[in-house]
Amino acid sequence: MTDEILVAVQKLGALAAELDVPLARLALAWVLGRPGVSGLIAGGSSPAQVAQNVEAVDLVIPSDVLARVDEILVGVEPLPVGS
Repeated sequence: MTDEILVAVQKLGALAAELDVPLARLALAWVLGRPGVSGLIAGGSSPAQVAQNVEAVDLVIPSDVLARVDEILVGVEPLPVGS
């Protein structure tokens, strides 16, 4: 993982904390809110984690928070598939 990605994750974690939601829930809700995304596949290591992931469906991310997420992600290059 690159330093750039780690910094972005730390910033997103702080943003999730401001919203009082786990980072994973914020991330899943963000993905579900992307244009052209109608679903996602997410697993969990326990039934409780799966239940928490499902809660992302009901998380409405305000537009100002979406703008902050987008700002944090500017210039962050995803890792190649299989990395």
